[in-house]
Amino acid sequence: MRVNYVLGNWKLNNQRKDIDDWLEVFKHTAKAGVRVGVSPTLGYLDYMSGKCEGLMVGAQNVSEFDQGAFTGEVSAAMLSDLGVSFCLVGHSERRQFFQETNEKVADKVKGLLSHEIIPVICCGESQVEYETGQAKEVIGAQLSAVFSRLEVSQLSKVVVAYEPVWAIGTGLTATPEVAQEIHQFIRQFAGDFFGSVAAQSLSILYGGSVNEQSAAELFAQPDIDGGLVGGASLKPTSFMQIIEALS
Repeated sequence: MRVNYVLGNWKLNNQRKDIDDWLEVFKHTAKAGVRVGVSPTLGYLDYMSGKCEGLMVGAQNVSEFDQGAFTGEVSAAMLSDLGVSFCLVGHSERRQFFQETNEKVADKVKGLLSHEIIPVICCGESQVEYETGQAKEVIGAQLSAVFSRLEVSQLSKVVVAYEPVWAIGTGLTATPEVAQEIHQFIRQFAGDFFGSVAAQSLSILYGGSVNEQSAAELFAQPDIDGGLVGGASLKPTSFMQIIEALS
């Protein structure tokens, strides 16, 4: 049975006072089958972990290296030591601004799994790729690098987040029909690697300007198992409404 998730990505936002203010407003009532979490910046992981109860705390990035002379990097073992539950990998901003390759993303996924941290594997196409009909080819290449290094038993331990690059931070959102088509493709693609039964265990989230207005219709699609929420997750009331939209 698939797990539903609503995960917030705070990106480069929120300091201690902001976190305190957010937690003062945010009231999360546990819902069966729904896991909720947020990813603050690295410097506030420990602070956030000490204040959250019933809320998963995630990292926005991890090194592909375990240890050594890699100044500025943070390993999966260190994230585990901080009590991190999940970690984003392959976000389009990491791919674009920090030249992260599909192979590097695959290395990070393997490291996270070895420390029992849920990798949230981000994938998605640019506007040009979308408009020229290359979306599935691009997403297939991004996921193939990861899937080719996983055992079938590990598929249920990862999450895939489809984030069309043209819809991240732009206010644009893929229509529910377009999002469902890509999510269905991702599940079928996973089935090609691991079998259709195993593919049904894979949680696939939609990201890309998800908000309280668009969430319910997106989450109603059969292959969409929740959302990876950016800007709206910075507003606790909006984030709560998005969670409520996932029934």
